[in-house]
Amino acid sequence: MMNTQAHIFLDQNRIINETATCRKQISLHKENVLLPSPKLYNTLTGLQEIMLAPSATETIALNKWLTYIVLPVEGAITCATIVDQTTIAAGQVCVIGAKASSDLILKNPFNDYLVNVLIITVFNNRPTNVAYTYTYNNVNQYINSLIPVLANAQLFNKNILGIKLGFFSGRGETVNPLIKNTASTTTVFVIQGAFEVDGKLLHQGDTLLVCNAPHLEMEALSNHAILLLMETLSTKINTTHYLY
Repeated sequence: MMNTQAHIFLDQNRIINETATCRKQISLHKENVLLPSPKLYNTLTGLQEIMLAPSATETIALNKWLTYIVLPVEGAITCATIVDQTTIAAGQVCVIGAKASSDLILKNPFNDYLVNVLIITVFNNRPTNVAYTYTYNNVNQYINSLIPVLANAQLFNKNILGIKLGFFSGRGETVNPLIKNTASTTTVFVIQGAFEVDGKLLHQGDTLLVCNAPHLEMEALSNHAILLLMETLSTKINTTHYLY
């Protein structure tokens, strides 16, 4: 029988870095760590929400040992690297990796609107040059269920087992089976609204980390609730070095 571990990291404990044009809210950092076991580390090393003012830019230094997943929540975002530039909107995701040190420049393409984007980072045992954009199914057509937002994720990073997004109505519920791997971690992040996940109450901005669970039961407690679920492998490499 698997020994399930779970821990909630509250929105109020997120690290906030703010300038006149950019607000970063960092959910996973060195004080927010749940280890699958004493000898294993989570390969999901970063989850941050970035809000950019109109026409503003933000530069992120790319680490060759990390895969960067850019997921717009509201509006659109332009992602520029030394090899590629693309603009993605809600309903699309961009995967970026670089074998050598370089920068990712995020730009708000709008002159009048704020944009909101999630940046997810996953440790990669094999650094890879990649700039890949994928359009996923419209979540509004699959209410009260989770849909994959990144097809063939393991082609870019073997540690990514799955990334899903769900749009829920009030009291909408589903059961999500998890990959049966004792060396994996599931991360749930509430983008909007409130949920009960595995019997735990989560509000907007809260993060739930779960290890060794066969499935997760989830129910929306508000209308227009949005939830992100990520499954990643664990590693013997100390990945806390890549946390904020």
